[in-house]
Amino acid sequence: MWLAFQGLLEVGCSLGRLRLVHIRMSKYAIFGDSFITRLQASTYGKLDFDRPHRFFGVSGMSTQRKFTSKFREMLEYRPRYVFINLGGNDITAACDIHSIYINLINIAEDLYNSGVERVFVASIIERGNFKQWTGLNSKMFNKIRRSLNNKLKKYLVMILCKWERDYSILDTMIEI
Repeated sequence: MWLAFQGLLEVGCSLGRLRLVHIRMSKYAIFGDSFITRLQASTYGKLDFDRPHRFFGVSGMSTQRKFTSKFREMLEYRPRYVFINLGGNDITAACDIHSIYINLINIAEDLYNSGVERVFVASIIERGNFKQWTGLNSKMFNKIRRSLNNKLKKYLVMILCKWERDYSILDTMIEI
C-alpha cells in the first residue's frame, strides 16, 4: 500500500485521564477495515517505531459494523493511542453522510470512555473499485467522501493519508 502520512494531529484528550495513563506503558492500536489488514500484512505486523502496537483490522468493517468482538479485543489490549481507518465501506449511493459522521464520533467517544488517551481518525481516501450493490462510481464516491471528510474536519483533526488509486495484495508501504 502506498501510504503517506502528511500530518498527524490528535483529536483531543481529557486532562484528568492524562495523569492516570502516564503510569502504564504506551501501547498503540491500529483499528479499521481492509486497509488496516493489508497494512498489517505488508509490514508483517510491525510498524517502524519502537512502541508496542497491534493491528485490529477486519475486511468489510464499517462504522455500522465495527465487529464487536474485534473492538472488544482492542479494548482488552488497553491501548493508550488508537488510530482509526473507517468510513469508506459505509459509502453507497444512498448513504446518509450525517449517520456515518455520528458513528465515527461515537466510536471515538467509546474509546475515550474506555480509557484511551488519544484517538486519531484517518480521512476517507480514494478507491478504485466499487461493488455493484453500492451503486457508486469513482466520481460519486469522491464527492461523498470529500463531503464527509469536510464534516469530520470541523469536529476532528485528521490523519491525511494517500493510498494508491487501485490497490492490490502486492502493494507495499513507503515512508515519505
